[in-house]
Amino acid sequence: MTPGQLVKAVSIALDVPEETVVQHDRNLVVAGLRTKGGRGRSAPMVTPLDAARLLTATLASIRTKDSVASVNAFEQTVFEPPTTLGERIAEYRARGVTVPQGDEHQADDEEKFFDLAIMSLPKSHNFIEALAALITHASGPLHAGELDQLKKRFAAVIINCEMPYVSASIGRIGTAGSARYRFHEPTSKPQAQKREPKLEKHDLYFKFYGIQQRRSVYGSAIMLLGRAFREGGLSFGTTREAMLDWSSPVAKSKRTLKKAS
Repeated sequence: MTPGQLVKAVSIALDVPEETVVQHDRNLVVAGLRTKGGRGRSAPMVTPLDAARLLTATLASIRTKDSVASVNAFEQTVFEPPTTLGERIAEYRARGVTVPQGDEHQADDEEKFFDLAIMSLPKSHNFIEALAALITHASGPLHAGELDQLKKRFAAVIINCEMPYVSASIGRIGTAGSARYRFHEPTSKPQAQKREPKLEKHDLYFKFYGIQQRRSVYGSAIMLLGRAFREGGLSFGTTREAMLDWSSPVAKSKRTLKKAS
């Protein structure tokens, strides 16, 4: 897939204007955060990492000029696995809070949440690496009858990004557990760093200013980007057209007959 095809694919996958994605892409190219080369036939082929960075820039940035800062920030996030049922119960008891009814029923879903793509990554991976792994897995060959399996794997996934207080999560709708990613500023001397005193709530809130943005996208975006890599771009005009193309065979045949008439 070429850079131009990637821009269109991200626009369709996120259902945002293509000109917005174009600007984010330009910013990343200038910063050396996207594969680049010649144009036309000599244009480079982009990678899932390029797609993950462009997706993050488009999803997380408050302004289009924030593309590079957003990508750099989320590449410094640290993976935090979801807490287990036992850990949550211990936390509830330590806080003197009653364990929410039905919480124990979500334990199995949490333990099974992790997609193979995330499970295969080292614990030191960051948010953008997780997205790249998901896109890579979604771009594999799709044989007859495997679309439903792809939907079961990715459709219920929800991806969240929060700025300017850099945090993100990848989880499944309807479950309490999710893989979380929080900003971790690297330091050359972690042992020498002094722990800051814990702030009172009002002092903590006083540090907040400006717009706080939390944006989400569903796993269908990952499926569409995977398809774009598999097919060399997306040949649809809108997100709705792309999603309808993946609906039931009966619905597709009805649309085909309607177009023919």
